[in-house]
This record gives sequence, C-alpha cells and structure tokens, in this order.
Amino acid sequence: MYYSKLILIIAIVLGSNQLTAQNFSTGKELKKYYKENCNQFQNPKEGWNEAWIILPEEADFMIDLTEEVVEAKIYIENGEMKWIHYKGYGYHQEVYPLGTIKKGKGAFQKVILDISNELTEVYVAYDHTVIFKPQKTPTEPLLNTADEIGNVTFYSNENKLEKHGFYVFIQNTKSKDYDFVGFINKKCSDAEKCTSDNSLKVVLKNGKYEFYTVKDKIQINRKMPTRKYSIEVKGDASRPIELFTGTEN
Repeated sequence: MYYSKLILIIAIVLGSNQLTAQNFSTGKELKKYYKENCNQFQNPKEGWNEAWIILPEEADFMIDLTEEVVEAKIYIENGEMKWIHYKGYGYHQEVYPLGTIKKGKGAFQKVILDISNELTEVYVAYDHTVIFKPQKTPTEPLLNTADEIGNVTFYSNENKLEKHGFYVFIQNTKSKDYDFVGFINKKCSDAEKCTSDNSLKVVLKNGKYEFYTVKDKIQINRKMPTRKYSIEVKGDASRPIELFTGTEN
C-alpha cells in the first residue's frame, strides 16, 4: 500500500512538471493539449501565477510579441485576473477579465486607448485566452528578478474625481501602442499618505517611459482631456506624480 501511494505521488508530480514544461507554437496546439489534459489543470491561487496566453488573431491588434502563444505571469485578486506581465517588459498591465476561471482556463480583454483628430476613446477589446500552468504555490513577479526596480505613484486631489477619474497608460516603445496600467477615482492630497485604495503605484524596471493620462470626461469636441508625462526611473527611487486635468486634447 505504501509503495502504491508513493508511485501515485511521483506520477502526479511528474505529470504536473510535464504540463508546465510544454511549449506551444500555435493556439490550436495548446487548446488541443488542454482538452486532452483538462482534469490536471486547476484554478490559480491568489497572487502571481505562470500562464500561457493565446494572443488575439485580429489583424489590427498591436503588440510587439510575434508568437501566437506566449508565456506570461498573471496576478490574481479575489479570484479574478488583474495584471499581466509579459517576459521582457519593464512593467505590468491591468486587464479586463471575462467571466470566471474554470479548471485553470480563463480570458481577458485589453483596455484600449485610441487618440485621433476626431475623438478620444477608452474601451476594451481583443479576447486573450489564458491557460494557467499547474503549480502548487504562487510565483514571484518577473520584475523581482530585475537588477534595479523603481516605482511611480500617481495620485490626484481633483474635484469630482469619483465621477471623472483618470485612466493611466504607458506607451510601448516597440509597438507604439498604449498599455493600460490602472485607473484612479479616489482623492489623495498628500503623496506620502496615499494608499493602494486612493493612488496607483506602478513598479518599473529602470529606464525611460512615456505615460499618458486620460480624464474620464467627454468634452463638447468629443475628446477627453489628456496629459503626457516623460519619466526616467533610476535605481530604486520612488517618484510621486499628482494628476490634474490637462490642456492637451
């Protein structure tokens, strides 16, 4: 009986390792593999988890990653996907979860910023299929392995902030698209006293970044007020930035 239990435990561990080590070049391959082994996949735990991502097929979807299936780490909060961190990125993005995660499989959409001469839009689009790798404990975020990491804390004390908050985006230097990093709609007047509930802390690998903030208020010209912030992160420094309605449109 002892040996049969030991063999069963070894088989389970080996099976989990084999699932985690798999590489896939197409979404079709990954979906087939998941279907054949779905009983071995489990829902992710709270915190950061490793996953495979099947990227959207739409021709107008912009990302600098060329593979159809990529590996990433996803942060789970209250059972839902909140952030994604692609390997090689100096920051993580906030996502819009779709439905519930079942047997280690879920989906999310990207938050899109579209700025044109006619209007400014913020919306969600492009389904991403997520399959979480089997693991017993949450993993560490990729940024924790970087040599030098700093952060920027965005906050605001504007009137009517709860009704007209700020979307915060970072520009991807390769794709030139905008990646969503968070939303602020609660007041904070002192950067040193801000909390995670009334501010937005963005952890960043050392480097230069372009942030764009969008006020959630459509003006007569069909545009939303925007501002641009050029930021350089050095060492482990923390930089506070107070947001206010911009004059750029």
